[in-house]
Amino acid sequence: MTELDDTSSLCGQRVLVTRAAHHAAELRELLLAHGADVELLPMIELAPAGGELGVQAEALLARLLSSAYDGLLVTSANSVRFLFARLATLPVASTAPHWPTVFAIGPATAEALREQGVANVQVATRAIGEGLIECVLAHFGSDVIGKRFLLPRAREAREVVVEALTRRGATVDVAVLYETTAVTHGPDLPARALDWVTFASPSAVHAFAARFALPPGARVAVIGPVTAQAVDEHGWSIDAMPREHTLAAMVAAMSDAAKRRNDGQTKTDIVRA
Repeated sequence: MTELDDTSSLCGQRVLVTRAAHHAAELRELLLAHGADVELLPMIELAPAGGELGVQAEALLARLLSSAYDGLLVTSANSVRFLFARLATLPVASTAPHWPTVFAIGPATAEALREQGVANVQVATRAIGEGLIECVLAHFGSDVIGKRFLLPRAREAREVVVEALTRRGATVDVAVLYETTAVTHGPDLPARALDWVTFASPSAVHAFAARFALPPGARVAVIGPVTAQAVDEHGWSIDAMPREHTLAAMVAAMSDAAKRRNDGQTKTDIVRA
């Protein structure tokens, strides 16, 4: 269990976590370590893609196992989880894959890959799609003509990586491994006032906005610029967004923003990428 930091500016503050239920634990523990009072209200659910999407994904993963790709593009820790779950079901997965060059969108995704035994990972310095593109181009010397990449991902995702690499002459096959759905029913917002509402994905933002108004006085924390864009679409102000797009960095940014407010400062901890 993480040691409590009773000097944190988040001590005693009520924070709402909107992540999917089975992904909320890490953020909850980080907030508890800062002395926050945490409320869980999952706004999204993740499920393996089935039907024709599932069949297509399995065909592409079989090609991955047969060394048909020059690179594997991994854009989230969720993608890692669903990737290895699906790989384990393939008949040809009895031996360890011979991995192509593996690119991760940021440190959390890279760590999830290493936990699965993928040792050599190229990690983007910016944990967004544009950062992953930069990482790929730096590795291949900007020459990706004729290169073939596999992108395992959610059904709902930005097309920036596919479009950018395709324009440069590469082929990007998309394996849809899972789907994100909004939680449309269940508990209401907590009765007591909230100090913070946290968002770690655009889908959680949109699902929240479809059911609730932002509670009066609640500040908004986001994990990165893509999530921030979704918040902007609903006209909400953002009070904390970290430079490094990780949960730990988001909590630290929240603590810094709370400290500045306690000190009478108005500047928010937001770094737009």
